[in-house]
Amino acid sequence: MHYAARRNGALGVVPEVPMWRTTPISLPAEDGARLREAAAELCTGVLDRVEEISTCSTPYLPAVRDVVKILRFMARVSREHPDMSADQDLNLLVPLRAAGMLLSHLDAQLAANPLHSVLLQERDLVEEQFSAWLRAAEHALQPEPNSLAQVVGYQLDTILGVARTLGG
Repeated sequence: MHYAARRNGALGVVPEVPMWRTTPISLPAEDGARLREAAAELCTGVLDRVEEISTCSTPYLPAVRDVVKILRFMARVSREHPDMSADQDLNLLVPLRAAGMLLSHLDAQLAANPLHSVLLQERDLVEEQFSAWLRAAEHALQPEPNSLAQVVGYQLDTILGVARTLGG
């Protein structure tokens, strides 16, 4: 979309808006750092154990490797700046994203080799941890959907804000 706008001398804006609202959480920075490290270790361990038996390329593999780096960076920042890192929903959501992408990678491997016992075992391990993290996040965050009017309002506010900024 924005490429077509640029070709015509315009600017395309694609705002990513929240579909859910959540309650504020209370989570010390150190607990968030430990959760992020646990997610990084889970992903790294599973990838190491399935590397030799993976038979197909997936877009999830590089994404999981990237998010592992992000998780470790975020954990380090949490420890270096605990006052800025406590009570963030990202402490709960980024590990879920990592585990979800890893599940997608394992599902693709299983589609290519459906009865491989190591793949099945590793997928069960990740699914169990993903489910536990999901229950904890749902309990802590208590997500509620934003109304369609709110979502569209966020998008419109973003577009108008960009127009005001660029219009001078």
